[in-house]
Amino acid sequence: MSNRPYNGGMDILSDILDVAGLRRRLLDLHALKPGLALRFPCERSLGLHTVTRGRAYVHAPNLAEPLELVAGDMALMARGCVHQLSLERAAPADSMLVPMTTFAGTATTEVAPSGSTLVISAAYQLWHAPLHPFLRELPPWFVVRGHSLPALSALPLTIGLLDRELGEQGQGAASATRGLLDALFAFALREIAARESPSRVSGWQHAIADRSLRLDNQALDTYIRFLDLSQSRLGWQSVLDLLERADVFPTFDLSETDLELIKYWVQDTNVRWGQSGLHKKELGLPELNEHTWQAALDRMLMGYAVGHEDEFVDDVLPYKHIEGSSADALGGLH
Repeated sequence: MSNRPYNGGMDILSDILDVAGLRRRLLDLHALKPGLALRFPCERSLGLHTVTRGRAYVHAPNLAEPLELVAGDMALMARGCVHQLSLERAAPADSMLVPMTTFAGTATTEVAPSGSTLVISAAYQLWHAPLHPFLRELPPWFVVRGHSLPALSALPLTIGLLDRELGEQGQGAASATRGLLDALFAFALREIAARESPSRVSGWQHAIADRSLRLDNQALDTYIRFLDLSQSRLGWQSVLDLLERADVFPTFDLSETDLELIKYWVQDTNVRWGQSGLHKKELGLPELNEHTWQAALDRMLMGYAVGHEDEFVDDVLPYKHIEGSSADALGGLH
């Protein structure tokens, strides 16, 4: 499976976050002060810190040593990683709790003195249980170093836009900041999916197969059923069950009346299973074309072409019950 979270029109990452009950709680821009650490409550939250200016340190019980972040760096923390943020490598004795509040806009942010370390922080609360394996198995800390990324790639550009919006305090800055932080959060999860090995984030491998996600997204569920069917014996009932789904048959320009016709044809031509004789051979069985989908389609197409079933034509016995407008249904089946 590709490591890319988004593929072929299916936004798997967004589906995972929707199922998890994602709720945004933006925290604001912080100008760190010497001798004072900021404490972040993260019991139900994924969080991120992005340093736009200066240098900062993250302190946490599950870190062997303080995590150093410089301008352009971003740290994403998994759910439950309680931590502090400060200017010093050694955690200051004094700390201040940062409350979970909705971002109020740059007008409420104190103007930072020149040369200050500035950190943009956000938290994303996940309310639904059980937590999806991809989110549950995220590494406790994931750091993206700004110097390791191309200057014109998504993460540096987004961080730069955030810094500008918060610094200029222009009209609409609050709305712009919300959108940019959401983008930054999504880009960070993309980086994790792309960089972490499958053995470390096994939940990503099983993201598509997650039952709750499949039930929440009909199109994704159909795709999984299609994948399952493609690896099966292609039994006639399984194929028809998939074709009869409301999000499938219209894509082949078929109507409900066409479905009834197709079901009759499949039963009347004695389709049982197997795409073709070659398909049976690949399954370790004799290469017999009888009662396969290919045999039935050959009969239907030949019947439409010659209009009778009195004798074999090119070793195919024509199936005569297809004529006029019913050919449209045959086209959709084929």
